[in-house]
Amino acid sequence: MKNWIAIWMLVAVMLWNCKGDLSVKDDTIYSAYKPVLMEKSRITTDLFMMKPRSKAHIVKTAVMGNYLLSVEFGLGFHIHDLSDKMNPLEKGFFQLPGCIDLEVNNNTIYANNLNDLLVIDMTDIADPRVINRQEKVFDMVIKAPDGLLVRKGLRDIPEGTAIISYEKL
Repeated sequence: MKNWIAIWMLVAVMLWNCKGDLSVKDDTIYSAYKPVLMEKSRITTDLFMMKPRSKAHIVKTAVMGNYLLSVEFGLGFHIHDLSDKMNPLEKGFFQLPGCIDLEVNNNTIYANNLNDLLVIDMTDIADPRVINRQEKVFDMVIKAPDGLLVRKGLRDIPEGTAIISYEKL
């Protein structure tokens, strides 16, 4: 009987000392990026040449003749003229929402525009032309560049929008 009393007293003392927060801790390591959203209606229409701009997150480069193309994660690609190898010249930026990859064949670029495959004629480098679009070729889910989970409050995507890229928090 004395043993049972001692055991119950020990359990009571242990429970008394467990006054702290008993909730489950979230030890998840979250991404250092937040999504960049765009209205779905603009993703297929906001394709145009812009002036050179600063580069944030280059994910791929490709050579097309005397030009270097560098894909900026989810936003489009930069065009650099390498005719003078000692002094490369930035020609511009082609905005292509959701673009994370491209391939080059002669003066033609094959690139994704979120879920669609675009064929872009680059014969006139100052005026790229989309000559073909095949819709829903890719099952795209654009993940954060660091591959980590986006924080809960930042994961909510309003109706009619899509994630096209990410930016640092």
